Amino acid sequence: MTQKPLHLAHIQFKPNQRRDHETRTQMRADADSMLREIAFVLKLTKRVRDEIEAEQEIQEPVPV
Repeated sequence: MTQKPLHLAHIQFKPNQRRDHETRTQMRADADSMLREIAFVLKLTKRVRDEIEAEQEIQEPVPV
């Protein structure tokens, strides 16, 4: 079993839960922000692609 060294026996080894939570919250906020930006770019890309396809259909001569 792992034991604490004698000179560290008085120190409590428990994680700083508040700091961990803040870090996770900030990382989550960053990830959510990135996902929103990616979704926005994908939506604009689809819109532009649809416009380009519509223009190509108009420009192509219709066979008679």
